[in-house]
Amino acid sequence: MKRGWPSSLTLKDGIIRIAGILPSPTMHPLLMKSCIYHRLGTQALNTPPKRGNSSPYSVPVFGQPTFTVRGGVNATTLSAARTVNLTTSSGNVFKFSPLDQGQRRRASIRIGAAVVIPAWNRLSLQFGGDYVQKGAGESLRDYEVNIDYIEFSGLAIIAVISPRRAPSLSILIGPVLAFKVKSVLTGLVSYQGDLPEFSHQDYGIVGGIGTQMAIFGAMTVKAELLYTWGIRPIQKISESTDMTNRVISFTIGLGFPYGKTGG
Repeated sequence: MKRGWPSSLTLKDGIIRIAGILPSPTMHPLLMKSCIYHRLGTQALNTPPKRGNSSPYSVPVFGQPTFTVRGGVNATTLSAARTVNLTTSSGNVFKFSPLDQGQRRRASIRIGAAVVIPAWNRLSLQFGGDYVQKGAGESLRDYEVNIDYIEFSGLAIIAVISPRRAPSLSILIGPVLAFKVKSVLTGLVSYQGDLPEFSHQDYGIVGGIGTQMAIFGAMTVKAELLYTWGIRPIQKISESTDMTNRVISFTIGLGFPYGKTGG
């Protein structure tokens, strides 16, 4: 077999394989090693990059649209600068205290679903619908205002830490629109009259943080901590004081990716 420098090099299973002619035994070992590194480096530089997903996410699932089923808990209050009168249509009045003067938070639940659509680079859009229980309790007079809503939100999700190394960290912010399903005052054992009426619609701003990570292949688990600042008064108080919803929510959901990878 003719001695000389090989015509080509291949790398397979971690072993350098010399195709063609064997190197000369008189070649200095350092020179041989330098030549091998040079040839491999040249091949790597000349290899065109793979084309495909331009998303910053290394895991394809995080660059895809995702449908999420979620549930969680709320701590809700009703804003009031001072003790106010909740007036019924017949003129009956219910006194309601501010949070630091007798009002207590209502512990409640929320359940719903959302779709997350990658928009651009680290920005995604989340459209959700939830059944949300809001309201608050009156400790001094021992009754509770319960108002339940169907709530729709459209949030921008900005990835602060992308899931190259799970879990991720994101900032969420956007508007929310809610429609009242029912309202009731509980704890009124002996009261037989009518109850205060509350607005059929509510809207506000939602903000918070979220995280997610991949589990069981394509499935993801997602958690969010959100604060809802109600803007529309749920009832116009006679003392020119508006009462609005305030909600702290914690939700956990399972995400199922679908469609093509975006970004």
